[in-house]
Amino acid sequence: MPQSGVESIAKPGTDVLRKAQNAAESIVKGDAEAVTSSGHASSAALQELTKAYQELAAKNAANLTAAIHALSGVKTPAEF
Repeated sequence: MPQSGVESIAKPGTDVLRKAQNAAESIVKGDAEAVTSSGHASSAALQELTKAYQELAAKNAANLTAAIHALSGVKTPAEF
């Protein structure tokens, strides 16, 4: 059965819209994967920074404790 005038006009438009929808879906899927990957990388970097700051804080606390012990052992100004 031959296509009517409306069907012959609507079918190409529908095909173009379907192709555009498929392209948009693939772009959105790629963007979502990139955001997820970036989030994982950021999380790992933040964990590394946190660990480094904790180690630095522990080292500084040990140095401060040693300095306080040294100062508390001073009995006269000449010992400074």
